Amino acid sequence: MSQSVLIVDGMHTAYRAHYAFPLFSKSTEIREIDRTLDFLLDSPIFLAEDSEEIAGTLTRKKIEKLKERGYIELSVRRPVNLVYTFLGILVNQMNLLRLYPQDVVVVWEGQNNFKKEIATDYKADRAPMSEIFYEQIDEVQRLLANVEIAQTSLDGHEADDLIGAYARKSESESKRVFILSSDHDMWQLISEKVVVIKPDSDALLDLAWVNKRYQLSPKQLPDVWALTGDATDNIVGLKGIGESTASKWIQRWGSIEALYASDFDKISESKKKLVLENREMVFRNKELIRLDRDVLFELRMGKRDENSFKTICQRSGYRESDVLRWLVVFSRQL
Repeated sequence: MSQSVLIVDGMHTAYRAHYAFPLFSKSTEIREIDRTLDFLLDSPIFLAEDSEEIAGTLTRKKIEKLKERGYIELSVRRPVNLVYTFLGILVNQMNLLRLYPQDVVVVWEGQNNFKKEIATDYKADRAPMSEIFYEQIDEVQRLLANVEIAQTSLDGHEADDLIGAYARKSESESKRVFILSSDHDMWQLISEKVVVIKPDSDALLDLAWVNKRYQLSPKQLPDVWALTGDATDNIVGLKGIGESTASKWIQRWGSIEALYASDFDKISESKKKLVLENREMVFRNKELIRLDRDVLFELRMGKRDENSFKTICQRSGYRESDVLRWLVVFSRQL
């Protein structure tokens, strides 16, 4: 049995893959018109009755116009950037770490995140991704299932919680854990056996890195972020309190609980007033940022079907050499 495991933050990796290679495939396929929203027409359509040319990316308005004219099917260009780049990132990491498919778990977001009940504005400022994005996510999941890569998600919980729980389980089995994610919330999971890989640079973030940046343990990072907030998740922190100041306070007192139990010595009156007036917000922030590592979940494993894998890839216009290279990695057996 392998002594290492790679946990992939599916949505964060997919997001980076989506913007890393913003291209459509050269091949085309026929799609029913109701499913073509946000796809690029392969060629312009001229509506003689209206003297109108419909071209480019299909919007709801354009689709309704075409449906009125009796169009049932359209030839569109399929976006394949996310799928292609996601698979490339995964294969690259498996090669670098010398891992087998059995060593990999891809974690996806669940629905109805319980943290929304704690704070309704949590992540509220994030713009929804397009239909194109989610259709490619579905395709990634089908491809991974065809090569027996384990996947998981759980309604009511973020991927972060499941990643934390699986990392803890793997640690208890004395495994080395690699977490592939650009989400800095993952840094609180770093330990002697857990490192985080930044997908944009392949940099390994470990205990030494955390200590150099914060002079704190990873478990204390939620206390720092509870004070500073987290703009990416729409978590508001104490105004004017940056990472340096917050880190120094946690170095001195150890936690926000100890900070609030102290006499605030060596903190200016203005900052003391700010901290005291926002006690409820700071503790709420920590509850939002800290991961639930006790959550129970199950892994999903598809049935190996390399022919289906090849068919999907061929339909998307991928080079045969790339597909065969991916299958070499995905076909390794312990």
